[in-house]
Amino acid sequence: MRLALFYLVLVVAQGFLGALMAPVPPPDLFLIGVLTLLYRLPAWQLVLLGYGAGLIQDLVGHGALGVHALGLAGAALVASTVRLQLSHEGFLERSLAVLAASAGKWAVVAVLLAWLSGGTATWPSVAAVAALDAAFTVVAAALVLDLAAALELPAGLVDPGEDGEAAALRELHEETGLVAKAIERCYRILSSPGLTTEHATIFLAIVDA
Repeated sequence: MRLALFYLVLVVAQGFLGALMAPVPPPDLFLIGVLTLLYRLPAWQLVLLGYGAGLIQDLVGHGALGVHALGLAGAALVASTVRLQLSHEGFLERSLAVLAASAGKWAVVAVLLAWLSGGTATWPSVAAVAALDAAFTVVAAALVLDLAAALELPAGLVDPGEDGEAAALRELHEETGLVAKAIERCYRILSSPGLTTEHATIFLAIVDA
């Protein structure tokens, strides 16, 4: 619910900033919205999400249908590539990821505009707009990305014939790629006391990372 409200606020803020800052390009809050999931989704899902978010941006902004969609798909692809080289903890690393994504977006948009217009005459003006867009987007991302941060622990169901410890080791490896050097059961909790007997068992794992 919190994330849904966060994304709704981004959509509304995009329209507000677009009107307030015209003719200067506002920060791309749709791009920032996609990047909030950069470290939570595999690359192909992030690219699809970028395309979908871009389609919404095209429809809301009355732009050429598909331009923002392909631009944000390109941004997601570039960001997914550079994330392998960067952590997501520091300001510099996150800013570089946003810059790379913005560059990927505008590279795709520039190619599309050249194709639609039949030439590269628009590229100098596109470069000027892209520079402003990237600068504002990096600043906005520094303020916004932390608001979407969430701590998510590896978790999953116990498969038939599997005990809790084996399931914890498997889920840890599947979701993070890490292999536990040691693991210890901590405690068991009821997810909805009084409503269901479903429970979760919490494990503490030591990893070399």
